[in-house]
Amino acid sequence: MEYPPPGGITRKYIAAFVKVFVLAAFLVAAVQMPTVSAAWQFTFVNNSGKTVDMFFAAENSASGWGNNIFDTTPVHNGGSVGIQLGSDARYWKFKVIFQDGSSKYWTGVDMHRRWTKMIIKRDNQSKAGYSVVYN
Repeated sequence: MEYPPPGGITRKYIAAFVKVFVLAAFLVAAVQMPTVSAAWQFTFVNNSGKTVDMFFAAENSASGWGNNIFDTTPVHNGGSVGIQLGSDARYWKFKVIFQDGSSKYWTGVDMHRRWTKMIIKRDNQSKAGYSVVYN
């Protein structure tokens, strides 16, 4: 019976182990790679001094505003709520309708800036009377 030279089997095992290790490393890296979310998520903060009854969000290119995201629950001054949008479109438009019937809207909001809070606040310096801070 002929035996392989010393270290012959060891080299085969090491080569096989290295191949398996490299393959496993690629699989782990592929699983852990960040992916583009199918939806944007952020917190809406109401510091407007008024109650916000309705909040609408739509892709900037959409002709309408879609459905009220708040459903039936208003967000009072000082309150906040989590928002999840159903598309990863880059540019969005947002509209709020206050309890007194007045409304404000913002268009061309760039979601790729990766902000996590949309804060609407009273701004006496602004023509609109309100400003939005994204951070």
